[in-house]
Order: sequence, then C-alpha cells, then structure tokens
Amino acid sequence: MDNIHLRMNMAEMAFQHDEIIDDMEFAIRRFSEWLVFSCDQLVPHVIRLMSSPIESVRASGFGFAIEIISQKPQVCLVLKY
Repeated sequence: MDNIHLRMNMAEMAFQHDEIIDDMEFAIRRFSEWLVFSCDQLVPHVIRLMSSPIESVRASGFGFAIEIISQKPQVCLVLKY
C-alpha cells in the first residue's frame, strides 16, 4: 500500500512540475517583451532547460527564467555572447 501512495505522490509531483513550467513559460514570454534587449532566441532555450531530466540543468533553467521575469536585461547580453 505504501508503494502505491509513493507512486501517486511521485505522479502528482511530476504533474505539478509540468504546471510550474507552463506558468514560468507564460511569465517568461510575457516579461521578455518588456526588456530593452530582445530575448526571443533565449526564451525557448530556457524553457528546454527547465524541462531537463538533469537536476542541475533544470535548476539553471529556472534561475535564468527568474532573471528574465525579474527584468534584468544583462542576462540576455551575457547569454548572447
């Protein structure tokens, strides 16, 4: 029985992760329009990073997403070069 509950919890966490990525994607696309520097090429890349199965890569993706949402244009400059 515990195994079933564990699997249900893991499935719920995976579903919540997908919802979080969808919310972050919406926010990135919305806030990147307001940036002085265009991040059009950066946004899809960050979204792919957030979906990575590798935890450190996924964490980096979320970090970049938060930077974009926080409207820090220097992120776009750093990642373009």
